[in-house]
Amino acid sequence: MVPLGEVVAGRYRILRPLANGGMSRVWLASDDRAGVARHVAIKQCTVPDGLSPEQRDVIREWAFHEARAAARVRHPNLIHTLEVCQDNAGPWIVMEYVPSRSLQEIVETEGSLPPARVAEIGLAVLAALAAANDAGVLHLDVKPGNVLIGDDGRVVLTDFGPAVTSAGIQALTEAGVVLGSPKYIAPERLFEHTSTVASDLWSLGATLYHAVEGRPPYLRSSTTGVLRALADTEPDPPRQAGPLTPLLTGLLRRDPATRLGVHEVEAKLRKVAGVRRSAFGRRWWKPTWSRPTLPEPAHEATAAERATRAAPPQETQPDASQMTPAAEALGRSVDEVEEDGRTWLRRRLSAAAAVITLLALLAAVAANARDGNGDIRQPVQSSAAAVAAVLPEEFGWWTDPSGFRVAVPDGWRPDPLTDGEVSFADPTGGTMLRISRWPGPAADVVAGLLAQEQDIAVPAYRRLRIEALPGATGAVWEYTFLNPDSVAMRGLRRVVASGAEAYLIEWRTARDAWHAALPQLTVVLSTFAA
Repeated sequence: MVPLGEVVAGRYRILRPLANGGMSRVWLASDDRAGVARHVAIKQCTVPDGLSPEQRDVIREWAFHEARAAARVRHPNLIHTLEVCQDNAGPWIVMEYVPSRSLQEIVETEGSLPPARVAEIGLAVLAALAAANDAGVLHLDVKPGNVLIGDDGRVVLTDFGPAVTSAGIQALTEAGVVLGSPKYIAPERLFEHTSTVASDLWSLGATLYHAVEGRPPYLRSSTTGVLRALADTEPDPPRQAGPLTPLLTGLLRRDPATRLGVHEVEAKLRKVAGVRRSAFGRRWWKPTWSRPTLPEPAHEATAAERATRAAPPQETQPDASQMTPAAEALGRSVDEVEEDGRTWLRRRLSAAAAVITLLALLAAVAANARDGNGDIRQPVQSSAAAVAAVLPEEFGWWTDPSGFRVAVPDGWRPDPLTDGEVSFADPTGGTMLRISRWPGPAADVVAGLLAQEQDIAVPAYRRLRIEALPGATGAVWEYTFLNPDSVAMRGLRRVVASGAEAYLIEWRTARDAWHAALPQLTVVLSTFAA
């Protein structure tokens, strides 16, 4: 934590904290070189807890480049970045200070807004996103907490995501990092690992939905519930949107190819707001990058680059085929049956495993109020407390006497079998989790799983896959079978190596309930540690 009164970059004197979020801390500061009294908001970009060293290296390596790219965007409805200063702990971003309240705070304190006012706000945010796209960047964190309503009535979009260029987004995605707020993130970003202009439009739709309805499109009791709903259900129908309903429905279409385009969005917003003149003048949103990649100063290679992670522009980048997506690192689910037009998204639910913990952290962070340019947060916790805080609701830690720890759904009673072996059962009887020491050598776990398969004796057994996990020490075995009651079941066995030891994580559930249970499985896989 930076002490009050400290001078940053030789000119910005820290006055008081404004915000403390998952990936940044923001202070109000005075500019000692301005000649006249001037306040600025100064943000230090940080790396959240719960990431691997390689993921942390990738975020640090790209942070400065991405901050500079976002800083070059100029528009009255975008926060104006004055300077980006490099620092070993993360770049400092100096911004104009806008006395304001966030849209989130306004809705929480005053209730939902009239459709016409929401349409006016939507036009301003859409114009800001158009300016960003003209500069070759996406925002990727549009939400009510990042839309400021100034004391003078000005609408300002702030806080770009940590990766905003096509190269930066790809680098973080290949490292298994997808950042966003679960209630407002587009489904294709989380489950398909694709980010486009349409993704920002989904988030705009979710933000406007919240403003007019007084709640997000997916209102669930837990982060796991939000992710489950985002995976395979449509947003809750709006009840108060009135003339905004067709716009919200069109923006929140699950398939980005069928989502409303910018021309349609702008026209519909103008009609509801009663504004005739285009918010963009002659400049319209382009569906492709409109400017070349921004240059990056030379720098010393980091551990992330030496480990063949993607590097910023002007560095040698590895072939994309050599990178390991998060879905493969954790065991991507294989579905052999196409059910309907939405199945393409369901099939990718397990790809969220690498980011669920981080998304839960961001969801918890987003629950607090805002002041000025940012969220007011509680003081930064210790590492141990921070790890515990990122658990999704409805989960608790199981610390086994043998030395491993894992997050387990609340209400699942443990049944310790032997030293280093424990099973858990869903109280409803539908799902079983068992964790045990891997009995074979850790050097060739695929051969060990194939040997286990020879001994399996269940009716109607069918293998879906047995394979090593690229880029990870471990393997996965998925299969289907019938239980003694002739119920079609689906199982997964995942070998996880930890130093000289390895553990076997087994998961079984009814085949019809597999997709609904996947959010729980991904939390288990992403939190297991020994």
